[in-house]
Amino acid sequence: MFNDVIGLRIVGEFHDTIRHKDGRIEDLGWNKNLIVNNASVLIACLMKGEVGYTGLKYWAVGEGSDTWDIPALSEIAQIEVTAGASNAGSVTITLNGTAFPVTVSNGDTTEQVATKIRNAVYTGWSTSGEGATVIFTSTVKEDKTNTQFSGGTTGVTATVTTTQNGTAGSVRPDPVLTDFKLVSEIFRKEILAENIKFLDANGNESVTPTNIIEVGVIFEAGEAIGEWREFAIFGGNATSVEDSGLNINYKTHGLIDKTNEMSIERKIKFTFLRA
Repeated sequence: MFNDVIGLRIVGEFHDTIRHKDGRIEDLGWNKNLIVNNASVLIACLMKGEVGYTGLKYWAVGEGSDTWDIPALSEIAQIEVTAGASNAGSVTITLNGTAFPVTVSNGDTTEQVATKIRNAVYTGWSTSGEGATVIFTSTVKEDKTNTQFSGGTTGVTATVTTTQNGTAGSVRPDPVLTDFKLVSEIFRKEILAENIKFLDANGNESVTPTNIIEVGVIFEAGEAIGEWREFAIFGGNATSVEDSGLNINYKTHGLIDKTNEMSIERKIKFTFLRA
């Protein structure tokens, strides 16, 4: 009679604590990270006793790509009305290629023209400003064509300035199972035996082996200076050389600007569960 196959899954959770030189402490809480395919390779090497392969050896951090941090921005344009209306008619404001006519009257002052422009409806835009100034802010954050103004035959004149270019920003990539190294590793910290401990089901340290291990390292004030956007733990045949070894997890995260006036304590828990 055959035994049932036992499925195994690994859950990874990490926690950052940032301590600043001025005494401030930032607790960033616990978050998930992806266990990648290399974890199975490392487990197989350890079970076989493959020569040159050991357990967890280095915690690597990387800067990823600065394109991961481009924020989404609204297009903002400003119209400054510089001459009032000498004829009745329509002025035209063109926002991202769409023309919006606004009716003005003969004798309208610069402020009256601006008020009529502000009070008109512009799909996809909001208006603000005061006096002879009208500010247009796009409600959708994406790249827009430059705003244009035409006074037509009304005699109204205005200057147009784009004060902020719109952009959709960028999306930080999610890790995938086939990731095998960091995008741009900048530092790796050796994991010592005392950095790893067993935990019981309640999260307390256990003197006997359990199915949960916690790895904790501190990146000191003078270490790993630079922009952090990613990390992974490497084992197997890993050395101090960047990208070496088998990574078992991968995480991309928001920018942490690591300076020499802060230390960062990172902890990660690996829980081995029956699927």
